Amino acid sequence: MSAETKTTKPTKPTIDVSPAWKKIIQSKTDSNKLSHLSVATVDADNLPVNELLVYHGFAGEDNNGETGWQSDLITATCDKRTLKMVDHSNYAATWVLDDHQFRIRGKLHMLGHGMTVEDIRHHIVRKKLSKVIKEDMESNSSDEEDVDLSDKLSAATKSFLKRIKSQFHRHGKRAVFDWEAERLRQWHELPDNVRAQYTWDVAPGEPKQQQEEELPRIESLEIGDTDAEGWFKNDDQDKQQALERGYENFVVLFLEVTEIDSYSISDNQRTLYRKDGNTWVNIPVHA
Repeated sequence: MSAETKTTKPTKPTIDVSPAWKKIIQSKTDSNKLSHLSVATVDADNLPVNELLVYHGFAGEDNNGETGWQSDLITATCDKRTLKMVDHSNYAATWVLDDHQFRIRGKLHMLGHGMTVEDIRHHIVRKKLSKVIKEDMESNSSDEEDVDLSDKLSAATKSFLKRIKSQFHRHGKRAVFDWEAERLRQWHELPDNVRAQYTWDVAPGEPKQQQEEELPRIESLEIGDTDAEGWFKNDDQDKQQALERGYENFVVLFLEVTEIDSYSISDNQRTLYRKDGNTWVNIPVHA
């Protein structure tokens, strides 16, 4: 009689979400200074379009606080009413950061009202939380007053963690990443004057009509607080309705990277980073 052999389930390979090119970008970006990248792709009619996007960090990460997640997805935001790009389309981007030039290729993913991004879930992985925040996240309390987290965290990160915590209680501690939490976090991160633009009746880029009457519009829209599930609140009912209306127009863009050409002007060094399965290959090339 043959000895019984134990079988184990094959483990899913873990993607490298902290490649060398990401560390270069993070070292070159200042959280207090706007950074723009130019993204070229095609529209629904297969015609070329180019958008200048504001860099909003990497999905699930906060430079000023811990979230418990990390990724290699470059993040930007836009208004769905002016969106010309197509979900899941290929893109090419150029980006200049100080003495560094980046030429990036990959696939574009969109998250907004009625949009999902489940196919990029493997690009975001868990990261160890500090003891204080971890204990709060795992506590059984779901009362709004008890969701304290940490005074050192931004309102955006608190919203994110509240939403994640609510999903833990609903689906268990092994609940997968919640993309709506990331969208809410990005909505919180917007300056009040930029957030207000998502509520305007006339979308950016629409032609002006002759003798057009100037419509009243909100110039600044703040978020007062968040509930226990991370949703934005404002005690002023009119502003709350405006927040909800603006959020419907709010889209988060995730730039999945498959190849990045990095050139350092100061030392004339150029490296090609190319995706190979779940890892990255670094290829030094002539400048």
